[in-house]
Amino acid sequence: MAKGGSSYRISATPVTIFVHLLAISIATLSLVWLIKFREGFAFNSRIKAKIFNLHPLLMILGFLLFSGEAIVVYKAIPANRKAQKTVHLILHFIALAAGILGVYAVFKFHNEVHLPNMYTLHSWIGLSTISLFGLQVIYIHVLCYL
Repeated sequence: MAKGGSSYRISATPVTIFVHLLAISIATLSLVWLIKFREGFAFNSRIKAKIFNLHPLLMILGFLLFSGEAIVVYKAIPANRKAQKTVHLILHFIALAAGILGVYAVFKFHNEVHLPNMYTLHSWIGLSTISLFGLQVIYIHVLCYL
């Protein structure tokens, strides 16, 4: 082992920079796709597709971007462990809130256009995923902070 043990450490800076650039790209492309090619997004609109368009936007923001940021926060933020854990938990709660709003948007869309809810495998897997993600966030909160 080298003196101090630091010469064998690999810097995470290039990876975190790449991850952040990828997140910015994903968010930009998603917004361009929804605004330019899918008529935009809104919670209330006469164009019902705009209500549905919130679903992919919020799922991408929640599960990919905010959850991904929560994962890399330990390498991206040079702070003490408690501050990193707090930011990690906050980002997971934001991801969970975005996921719940995304599920709400798709249920609202289905109710407004009179489609049945929970009739595809995608909807069952999605609801199971967000439920398990929510349980995980709550469990980690209880385990680490209470």
